[in-house]
Amino acid sequence: MDPVEASLRTVESFYPLNPGVSHLLILSPDTEVAPSFYHYLKYSILAYKQSARTSTSQLIGISLELPSTKPTTKEDYSLSPFPEAKSGHIPSFLWQAPNSNAALYFGDKWAEFHSFLSHRLDSPEPKASIPSSEKLVSTRYPSFMEYLLEMMQAKGYYILYPSFPGTGASSLVTVHQDLSQTPEEFIQDTKNGVDENKDADDVEMMPPGKTPNQASTIMTLFDTFDLGLPNIETLPLLSFDGEELTQEKLTQQTKEYSQQFRTLHGGCSSDQEGAGYSPSDLFCLEG
Repeated sequence: MDPVEASLRTVESFYPLNPGVSHLLILSPDTEVAPSFYHYLKYSILAYKQSARTSTSQLIGISLELPSTKPTTKEDYSLSPFPEAKSGHIPSFLWQAPNSNAALYFGDKWAEFHSFLSHRLDSPEPKASIPSSEKLVSTRYPSFMEYLLEMMQAKGYYILYPSFPGTGASSLVTVHQDLSQTPEEFIQDTKNGVDENKDADDVEMMPPGKTPNQASTIMTLFDTFDLGLPNIETLPLLSFDGEELTQEKLTQQTKEYSQQFRTLHGGCSSDQEGAGYSPSDLFCLEG
């Protein structure tokens, strides 16, 4: 199975019945979740998706995992020290990086991803005079992550990540990397040494993760962070590369990336402007 087939199989395995309230929870086989994960997700969805006061169209989902490194093919990058949160609030941050270990994706954004991937795979190959974009996501992760990252960068989307595990608070998940396996679509590439981070043997030698907290609710979090989740506008925002961004800089980077994407992958000429309201605006496909 090649990366395109694997991406289609994953993305098309779920389509929300009601995109406004039907969401997708992705868990890798290596992930162990705390009993309180459901309470945390419900609380976060109510705060950041269902609340008219704090909702944002740029939030694509909620991660349960605080990764120790970014999912890149380049050298490992530690997220420590973690972005600072306001005192009393549950430490969190926004990151323009997808997650396949433990994350909930909103139904409307997953439906949008369906449309994006359909257009992306129907688009013509880049012209010879334009260099192809290099693969960013490591082959340790499923192939759909590469396309999801493209959409996130082209649309200015980000995911809510918990940083409270980095402060010593209990974790919502543990990713047991001692038995981690390379995705089927990249097994041959890994054997050939394509992944620049780790090969399969390196991953298997990593020690098992710590068991997550066994509390059934997140009330223990409120004992430490009694003000709950902060307003989303106050959260630190990181680019895929881990660079701290302002909203203005994110807007500028999104504009530049989307213009480049439309030229490289969307079949658009450099002087065509996209409306910026749907995935199809990134593509100029005939018929």
